[in-house]
Amino acid sequence: MANKIKQSLIQEISARFGEPTRLPGSNSLLLIGRDDARIYLRYSRVHRRGTAFFGLRQVDLAKLDGHNSFICFFTDDGSPPLFVAHADFERVIRQSPLAADGQYKAQIVIESGTCELYLPRVGRFNIEGYRGFETLSQRV
Repeated sequence: MANKIKQSLIQEISARFGEPTRLPGSNSLLLIGRDDARIYLRYSRVHRRGTAFFGLRQVDLAKLDGHNSFICFFTDDGSPPLFVAHADFERVIRQSPLAADGQYKAQIVIESGTCELYLPRVGRFNIEGYRGFETLSQRV
């Protein structure tokens, strides 16, 4: 299921911004234009109580540093993707402890019409304003 959702997302990105290219060494990092933006694709299904779980690989996050970059959280529930600006949360993510597998763990919590990013030992952050392709369009 994730592959179909991911393919659909990439098709929408292609229609809006032109065909993206993959950064070498990763199936999750896309480049729009001549480095106009980098997008790190992260998928999860939505679990009970509106929670989605994500792993953010340290090696992939490093490739976002110093660029116009976004972490794209997308799920199986049909809701618009979230394009969270990496620069807005870079320091916050790195305050969270690394798991044994070398990833930062993150959750998206959807409840009462709001969308929040939860990072262990750091806290919850409202990310509703990052929902949809308009967010990406405004910064690319």
